Amino acid sequence: MKTSLSNVEPATLRALRPYVTPQVYELQRAECLIGRQPPCHVLVDTRVTSRKHASIIYEQGAYVLRDCDSTQGTFVNRRRIAPNQPYTLNDGDALGFGESMPLIRFRDPSLTAWRPKVEFDQKVQRFVYGHVTLDLTQVQQAILQHLHQAYGTPCSDDGCIETVWNLDFPALIQAEKNIVKQGQIRVKRGDYVEQLSKRVFEINEELRSIDPEFKVITRRRGVGYMLHDARPVDTEG
Repeated sequence: MKTSLSNVEPATLRALRPYVTPQVYELQRAECLIGRQPPCHVLVDTRVTSRKHASIIYEQGAYVLRDCDSTQGTFVNRRRIAPNQPYTLNDGDALGFGESMPLIRFRDPSLTAWRPKVEFDQKVQRFVYGHVTLDLTQVQQAILQHLHQAYGTPCSDDGCIETVWNLDFPALIQAEKNIVKQGQIRVKRGDYVEQLSKRVFEINEELRSIDPEFKVITRRRGVGYMLHDARPVDTEG
């Protein structure tokens, strides 16, 4: 649903990397040029970005992105778009120039409010975040699957570990005094907790590589990890 442009803030391009300037650009010009050098309005200082790489223009009530026949291509949500062909932008789209990594976030308050959310794509059996497929290992995927099933509810360390590594911690702790037998190796419960913490950190890093503005996995001390709708990065979990 679209509202009147006169009643909302202007659409913006928000930099996701320090080498993109300005950090926030208001789309008020008839055309916005994006590239490596002036006279482009938004500068992306990378070797893979063309001098005049892409343009954004307001046409028929929407902002339209075009790749200006660049050498390395223009990407929306990590997917390359056709050169010199119009692509209508949606609020929250992640834009890459010369590489699939998101460099700029398109925001348009005149569009229906958009907030990134982790969802499971049944067709490809992979998680997606704001239209972008996550690149996860098998263990990371299992952890995220467990958190996703309890969306909005904290999951304890033991619950995550039992599910991901197929362990019965209450019984093992009672029988082995907090020691887990793994073949000929005796592994402390704390080692699994540390592994879980590292894998969750890696998942968060993957998400932040897509959108540093938000986080979706937080930890509540003494309670566990929780997956929820995206929140500003300075939100306390």
